[in-house]
Amino acid sequence: MHPAKILLLEDEPVIALDLLLQLEDYGFVVLSATDTEEAVQLCALQQPALALLNFYHKGNANGIVLARALQEICPIKILFITGARNKDLEAAPRFAAHDDVLFKPFTRQQFRVALSKFIP
Repeated sequence: MHPAKILLLEDEPVIALDLLLQLEDYGFVVLSATDTEEAVQLCALQQPALALLNFYHKGNANGIVLARALQEICPIKILFITGARNKDLEAAPRFAAHDDVLFKPFTRQQFRVALSKFIP
């Protein structure tokens, strides 16, 4: 069985590197995007099982809009990683209760548990 592919879009370089290294240590193939356009292209070409996305991106790009665009391309699951809080998320257009969120700061254990909901 091939390792699961995970799309990662995190605009904070230190956090992105830490997440990438953790995911590789867990045995996943990481598709690291630097912007929303690259994330869409990687999703279309590589068909990852899961996307780890910021709720907000530089330039005010909305992670929820990106998540829905990715889901129109392939059957991808979404895990938001964010410093935003519940009230911010609930007020966002198109945010659904079934979207999973991991709030920053989080521990490695919390990250692993969040991942296990999607990929055992």
